[in-house]
Amino acid sequence: MDLVLNVGMDVRRRRVAWAFRKGERLMELALQFGWGMMTHSRILLDEWNGGTVILSPRDLNDDQLTRLSHDVTGLGGRSIVDPQFYLPHSDHQRLCSHAYWPREFEPEHRLLPAEWETLLNNLDGLNDELGTAEFLLPGILAGSADYLDVWLDQHETMLGEAQRLGLLDKWSCWATVAVGADVATQADSCQRIVEWLERWSVDGVYLVIERPGALCTWP
Repeated sequence: MDLVLNVGMDVRRRRVAWAFRKGERLMELALQFGWGMMTHSRILLDEWNGGTVILSPRDLNDDQLTRLSHDVTGLGGRSIVDPQFYLPHSDHQRLCSHAYWPREFEPEHRLLPAEWETLLNNLDGLNDELGTAEFLLPGILAGSADYLDVWLDQHETMLGEAQRLGLLDKWSCWATVAVGADVATQADSCQRIVEWLERWSVDGVYLVIERPGALCTWP
C-alpha cells in the first residue's frame, strides 16, 4: 500500500506531496498543484524526464484540467486529480463550478448512499477523461475528534458505494484521509482511522493534515 502525504492544507503556493512505498527505500516527490503552476509543472517534468502531478480543481477549470493532464502524459509523467471534497458545503467558485461537485449542501448535511453514488460516478468519468494514474477517492475533513464517528460513518458509506460500483476493481484506488490538527495529535483517533482502513482493500492512502490554526471545520 502506498502512502502519500500532502504537506499542509493551506492556501499558500508552497505545496509538495511525498509518496512512501513499503519495503522500498524510495521517496517519490509529487507536485501538489497550486495556483499559477501550469508552466512550472511542465518545465519540471521535462527536466526530470517524468514525475507525478496532483491536479487541483480548485486552481484549474475543466479545460485547464484536461490540457494539463494530457501535457503531463505527453512529458512521460503521471497525473492524479484530488477532488478536494474536504468541505462539501464549500462555496469556492472555481471548485464548485466543476461538473462532479454536488450542489447546495448545508454545513451539517450527511451524504446519503445515492449522493455518494452520483459523486463517485462523476469522478469516475473525470478520471477516465483525464487518464489519471490512480483514483483518489473523495474524503471529508475530520476537523475535530468529536465528529470522528460521523466521519467514519460517512467514509464507510462512501467506500461501500465505491465497492458496489466496481471502482475498487477498476482502478488503483487511494483513500483520502483528511484530518485536522486536533485529530492528528490524538493517538486514539489515529488508531481508529487505521483500524477502519485495514478493513478495506484500497491500494493507497492520501493523507492530508490541516495545519494548526486553520479555519476549516467539519461539520
